Amino acid sequence: MRKRLFRFTCCLLVVSFFKISLHAQTDEDVKTTTYGGEVKTRYMRTGNRGDLKDFAILVSHYKLEFETQLNNWLSFGLQTNGLFQYGTNGLKADGITGSGPIYEGNLWNRRLMTGSAEFTLPQIYAKFNFGAHWVTAGQFLKNTPLINPEPWPLPNAMQGLWYAYKPTNGPLFQLGAIFQMSSRFSGDFADIGESLSLIGVGVDATGNPAQYRGNVESDVILIANAKFDVGDKTEVDVWNYYVENVMNIFLIEPSISLGDGSWNARAMFLYQSRVNNGGNDLTQLAYTFDKSGSYFGTRLQKNWKDHTFQLNFSRIGGRGRVVLPREWGLEPFYTFQRRTRVEGNSDVTAVNLKWERKWDKEKAKYRLFSGVVQNWMPDAFDAPRNKRRLPSHLHWDASFKYEPKGGLKGLSLELYAAYRFLADDIGTDLNALINRADFWHMDFIVGYKF
Repeated sequence: MRKRLFRFTCCLLVVSFFKISLHAQTDEDVKTTTYGGEVKTRYMRTGNRGDLKDFAILVSHYKLEFETQLNNWLSFGLQTNGLFQYGTNGLKADGITGSGPIYEGNLWNRRLMTGSAEFTLPQIYAKFNFGAHWVTAGQFLKNTPLINPEPWPLPNAMQGLWYAYKPTNGPLFQLGAIFQMSSRFSGDFADIGESLSLIGVGVDATGNPAQYRGNVESDVILIANAKFDVGDKTEVDVWNYYVENVMNIFLIEPSISLGDGSWNARAMFLYQSRVNNGGNDLTQLAYTFDKSGSYFGTRLQKNWKDHTFQLNFSRIGGRGRVVLPREWGLEPFYTFQRRTRVEGNSDVTAVNLKWERKWDKEKAKYRLFSGVVQNWMPDAFDAPRNKRRLPSHLHWDASFKYEPKGGLKGLSLELYAAYRFLADDIGTDLNALINRADFWHMDFIVGYKF
């Protein structure tokens, strides 16, 4: 009831201020309107080893966004997204293990989606500006380390209030109170506790399927951020996420520009602590059972002409799982690659090399990317330390993106490919292999942005 009341109040505020602004506008008021969107069609396929089932899906999705500045202090915006699938025969479960798709299921979640189309309204907000102070109320997207839109068909969106202090020169401060989340897996806004269990729940400390779906009690996320300079070449970014009754996550990331500015070094420390009983008084129904977990990572980056090189390192400590909700966005770890996540585990070490080249020609723009990561995981069947039975592996991926100019401006073509090599002994249990190692994966994406 409280969430419905909040949504109604936000909508009422938007309408009320819209009416006020129409009467309050003067010749000196700044009135601008921006709009745009994009349409993409994506074919995705995963090929598993031997007799294990392969998975595939073809989807199209669109985004339309609009924002109008009604006067010097008030803006109104909205965004709508849609998703269309052309058949789910390629999503049937494997007959040997009973496992369904992971990556293709992220594009179309058959437990949460019905029919052949889904529509959502991730953004409808009012934005107030008073000098260096900004307040956003309603449903909106924010790009933060742990909660971010993520480039999938439906964006992860927040419902609540967001305050930002943005002086022309000086530190950035942000505060957020989030009462509901809309995940890319459903497109529907849900209570915070409910949003934590929209996809696969993994295993609990005893190795049985986790039972926290629908049982996590949490009504609000409180977010605080400060970003400031220390000297001319050093920047520090600090975040804290308090998830009521579940957990608190503290993250700090200093970065420094080296030499002539073509070198950059950064580090990240993340500490997660359980709040109360982790979401439920019954341990078997709680979202997290470990008292704490930690992550440390480093990155060294070199920019040379149109090339970017990275050497990344990640370490999740051995005292407890680091559990970052996949329903809220990409994990922030430096060694992250597309189709790889290591959250949900403890005692993880990873080393990653990345290379990217972007170049701009007369008739088109190009982007070429490749990376490889070695993830040393805890034993796939060590349930207290490995939530999703992910074995140690070597993961390679690459992509090529082409964007023509001229009459075809706005069009883009991208081909993505990946292969993951098993680097562990999993015995004969194929549940630790399917979609987890010894598979190849590809995406072909055709997009148009306007």
